[in-house]
Amino acid sequence: MISKNVYTLSVPHTTLTRRMRRLSSVALALGVVAIVSGCEKSFCPSGTTEAGRDGIERYCVESGTTVRHGPFVEWWPNTTPPQKKRAGSYAHGELDGPWNTWFPNGLDDRAVIYRAGKLHGLSLAYNNKGRKREEGEMRDGIRVGTWTLWYEIGTVQRVVEYFQDSKEQRWTNFSAEGKKVQSGIFINGYKEGRAVEYDAEGNKAVEGDYLKSKKNGPWIYFGPDGKEIRREQWNNGVLEEPEQAAK
Repeated sequence: MISKNVYTLSVPHTTLTRRMRRLSSVALALGVVAIVSGCEKSFCPSGTTEAGRDGIERYCVESGTTVRHGPFVEWWPNTTPPQKKRAGSYAHGELDGPWNTWFPNGLDDRAVIYRAGKLHGLSLAYNNKGRKREEGEMRDGIRVGTWTLWYEIGTVQRVVEYFQDSKEQRWTNFSAEGKKVQSGIFINGYKEGRAVEYDAEGNKAVEGDYLKSKKNGPWIYFGPDGKEIRREQWNNGVLEEPEQAAK
């Protein structure tokens, strides 16, 4: 019979525990380094090189060029902790995808979407108190549909409807108390067609037409009860004499 010697390694429990803790700390440190390194490498997409100014902005350029491609981040100067100013992304030199800007206090300033360098999608703007000040839709860099603007206190200031690639705009202005003040139409940059003005209670006070931003035709004035109190006759921006208007 062949005898075998069996050796048992005896390590005090406290020593083993300390060694395991040290190994765990080392493994954790290595893991953190690996994660950070991975984050650093993944900031820029393949085929690009990181560029920018330390603590001011960070972005990527296509290798061997100055063409921006990939994420972009800019910080406000002299802020502790560092506060982002702008963030978004480029696609082969053009703004592309969501872009956000912030006030120095960290509140949202603007949130927009780009497609191939043009604004395309929901557009939002805020005041420095965090309240919405403008909202609407962009399509290939042109305003479309209904846009709403707000006073700083949060009430609606203006509603504009855009038609024909923004060439036609139908708008209504409101007072800070929510009453209608004016409504009208812009076409190709001119006031055109029917315009209405309202009194402090939101009742129609004046009504008439514009022709290329000039009053044209009858303009009627109303009292608080809605009844006509007087009218004027305009001809291409010129107020006719009373006797001419009476004919």
